[in-house]
Amino acid sequence: MKNLKILSFCLMLLFFAAPMMFVAGSGQVQVTLMQLAKTDGGVIFTIVVKNTGTEFIDVVQVTVDGESPFNITSIPNALGVSAYGVHSLTGDYSIGVSYPVAVTVTFSDHTTTTLAQSVICTAGSTRNVGVQVGDWFNYSVTLGGNLTLPPDNWLVGLEWDLVQVTDVSGTNVTEQCTRHYQNGSETIINSWVDVSTGESSAHAWGDFIAADLSVGDAIYANSSARGYYYNLVITATEPRMYPDGTRETNYAIDTWGVDCYTEYTWDRSTGVMVGVFEKGTTLENWQDGGYKDTRIYTLQFTLVDSKVWVVPEFSTWAPLLALFAAFTLVAVYKRKQLKTPTR
Repeated sequence: MKNLKILSFCLMLLFFAAPMMFVAGSGQVQVTLMQLAKTDGGVIFTIVVKNTGTEFIDVVQVTVDGESPFNITSIPNALGVSAYGVHSLTGDYSIGVSYPVAVTVTFSDHTTTTLAQSVICTAGSTRNVGVQVGDWFNYSVTLGGNLTLPPDNWLVGLEWDLVQVTDVSGTNVTEQCTRHYQNGSETIINSWVDVSTGESSAHAWGDFIAADLSVGDAIYANSSARGYYYNLVITATEPRMYPDGTRETNYAIDTWGVDCYTEYTWDRSTGVMVGVFEKGTTLENWQDGGYKDTRIYTLQFTLVDSKVWVVPEFSTWAPLLALFAAFTLVAVYKRKQLKTPTR
């Protein structure tokens, strides 16, 4: 995380080193992250919880410094799954000061447990745009499973999705999206997203987030105001190898049912999305709506080309690079042999 005082940072490291455990009956849940951050857009509270017991969770309610309690809208209702809550606070908070937090978990067997904990308010990451006009990013699209879509659904036959940055103003990014279909037709959509607040038109949410976000940061500063699907935080940052070097990648995941989830990945230095994978279930009507059948589907967007850096990932190029290196070594060795004088 950025711009933290040394004392606050050390205290938070100690706090995160030992995840807190809630136990009530056969229910058990871990709180693996709790953060109170003051940003340019306001004060944001972030919590990550993981269901580690045998009971499902009905409600996770949080109260910060006596403010009105709120429920996190994404709960880990599948065993072994983590979920994340992000909420905008209205009180007056100061960086470096500790504030009381109470978290109450209610399990499906109606047992309840509460933890009281103090959390230090820290400086949140600065929200800046990481792309510029003229940058473009092309994505392959794969739809799997046994889902039946109407012929006019925008995903039917979609082959690739090209996103071009057409304007940058403050923290607002305007994009032009070209959807190319297998039959050769194309649809062009212009949209925008504010990488700080998350406010956006219908099609641009998630394509860009702020650059250089860290683990625990909400992907957008006021994501709780946008509803369930905007309630995400960065949960991991990992390196990815590309032909022209290593780049850090930010991860977030959204869960909404048993084995139903969406995984998001963004390039950390630019904030541009590099991939989305969604697995879910849906109901379809059959026999004039008199019968419903459960369908399983997967949907994946994968960055395959970009103006900003060389794609794909290094792993795809590794065999070719290894082969090239081998030939180079052999050539160098033979040249040395030819230049070695005979005694």
